[in-house]
Amino acid sequence: LGVRCTCELCVADRSESPKITSQISQILRDFENLDFPDILDHSFEEQIQSMLKDLAQYRPNHPHLAYASYTIRLSLGFYYSRTVRPEKSLELFRVNYEFAKERWVGSAYISACQMALRYYEMGQVEKSKNMWIAAMKDFVEPILGPMSEARSEWVRSVAHPLLSRLHGGFMDIVRSSGLLNHF
Repeated sequence: LGVRCTCELCVADRSESPKITSQISQILRDFENLDFPDILDHSFEEQIQSMLKDLAQYRPNHPHLAYASYTIRLSLGFYYSRTVRPEKSLELFRVNYEFAKERWVGSAYISACQMALRYYEMGQVEKSKNMWIAAMKDFVEPILGPMSEARSEWVRSVAHPLLSRLHGGFMDIVRSSGLLNHF
């Protein structure tokens, strides 16, 4: 089509040597081909951490363009959630939330929802509720406008029905966790 994107990520991609671009692509292909184990596997963790470290070294001057790392951290966070390691998954979701909140607002709610669930699993109900409200705010405000002052009521009457319509399966998981009983 002859369109040359001028966003910062595309400009950085074009400024990289073909060798670095190829190495980043190879890491992403390797990641996509991984089989995530259902049980704790330290060699698997080391392999993922190595991928994250390798990706970080390729763009040391542009950490804000680490979208590939975001995806890998998100997947590793889900892995830790499945292997009952909420503290480790919480750490990864927190990094992703901060990254997405500044650069990729439409995805921030995914990590915020996961953080709310991890806090709830760890028995930190107030932190869980606050994070859930932040997640609903991040998810709904771009669609329906600002959250009302009655936060819990707004979450219950506006955010939950919308999230249920758009992501029903996820809401079923949240319902089964018990978190929604606090709203």
